[in-house]
Amino acid sequence: MSKLVYVILVNFKTSSDTIECIKSLRSIDYDNYKVIVVENGSNDNSYEILRDNCNDEILIKSKENLGFAGGNNLGIEKALEDGAEYVLLLNNDTIVEKDFLSELVNSFNYDEKVGIVGCKINYYNNPNIINYAGGEIVWNKFTTRFFDCDKEDVDKTEELKEITFVSGCAMMISTKVIKEIGALDHSYFMYYEDTDYCARAIEKGFKLMYQPSSKIYHKISSSSGGDLSPFVLYWSTKNRQKFRRKFSKKISWWRLIYFDIFNFISRGMRVIIYLIKGEKEKAKSIAKGYMDGLKEGINSENI
Repeated sequence: MSKLVYVILVNFKTSSDTIECIKSLRSIDYDNYKVIVVENGSNDNSYEILRDNCNDEILIKSKENLGFAGGNNLGIEKALEDGAEYVLLLNNDTIVEKDFLSELVNSFNYDEKVGIVGCKINYYNNPNIINYAGGEIVWNKFTTRFFDCDKEDVDKTEELKEITFVSGCAMMISTKVIKEIGALDHSYFMYYEDTDYCARAIEKGFKLMYQPSSKIYHKISSSSGGDLSPFVLYWSTKNRQKFRRKFSKKISWWRLIYFDIFNFISRGMRVIIYLIKGEKEKAKSIAKGYMDGLKEGINSENI
């Protein structure tokens, strides 16, 4: 029998996206999966809409917005209780190819140490253009790099390959990883929780893989107000600092000093540019995110 997979979708005031994603999941060719929808404390009628549109899907309601990490952790907890062998974190603003899940599951046969697998992610509004084709953690910058981002998805021979970063947009995790390192670090709330999880998994000896034969389409930032919204600027700035503090031993002391100086100057320049443009909220978000990130310690709680 096929391995039991639980697919987790986190909804925050984007029920139409979630419903479209659910409909695409209902058409896949994999025969042993469940879908968990976590309604993540939306202050609109999202829960009622999802309740009326869910059939076999499991609907969980959170009393508050727990962020991407906390919302997914609710789903992970339920999946483990029900005996899932794999958990797939999938952004609710995606649609999937029919065979995407089968290809992901098959990827775990590559090596017994494979713990996390990601798929090819193309743009929803431009399906022939790649957003993510595997990735890596760039340690000297404490950030990540998406391979082939914004390149045309041309027909070519691609094979399963080992990587160091799987995007949280579509992150399939063996439950043996979760039992070993825990769930997502919910203190990140939004952004860098996937980077953190990949780093923790690699530290424990698990392999991360990219499966190009599995493909989905992503609407990109439909629930966060866009890539340059104050919300995104705050959390991405704050959590980069948090990630740097948590994994500072990954690079030499002099590279760490160089990063800190460069990051301070670059954040400061962005604040000045936004102030000149009259975008005070964005400037404030970067400054506050930077300072809040500095204040947090390295001991993050993992559920």
